Amino acid sequence: GFTLLEVLVAVAILAIMLTSLLGSQLNSIQATRYARDISIAALLAEWQLVELETKQRKEGWVNSDVELDGDFSDQGWDEFEWACTIHFVELPEYNQLIESKEGADEAKGKDDDNMIDAGDQMFGALGLVWPIVKSAIETSIRKVDCVVTWTTGNVEYEYDLQTFWTNPAALQALPGAGGEFTDADDPSGQDD
Repeated sequence: GFTLLEVLVAVAILAIMLTSLLGSQLNSIQATRYARDISIAALLAEWQLVELETKQRKEGWVNSDVELDGDFSDQGWDEFEWACTIHFVELPEYNQLIESKEGADEAKGKDDDNMIDAGDQMFGALGLVWPIVKSAIETSIRKVDCVVTWTTGNVEYEYDLQTFWTNPAALQALPGAGGEFTDADDPSGQDD
């Protein structure tokens, strides 16, 4: 038979092993729940971005930064909330680009020897088209940041998603930007 001491040692070893096993199971359950929540947050963020983009296309693009927020209770996920910012992409004026270029040239130690190299020529050519390029980008591109947050226990989590929306139709309003193609320009002669 077994002595009382042998039984106590065996029970102690068993208790230590079961405690370790229970701890790893709890960690596994928490990791599974986090994986589920982050997957849900990613899908909800994508869904919200599509909803906002559809709304923007119907109502017209914003010309300033817009902050929007809400939750997903209508979709059955009460614990998930969202906050999105639609950023108006604003580019610098051409003279600001020149100042930056000159500052970069000075930082590199280039001296002003009144010589115009190929880079200076290209930069000068950019000045001719910059108003059109600037207008095209500002009217047809928006940057969007969306954050989905949720709380599990006492811990708050968040999922960040950033994207850019483009509106090629906005280019049609820009003269000389390649958006002037009309049905009359269609060589096939077919209407869609």
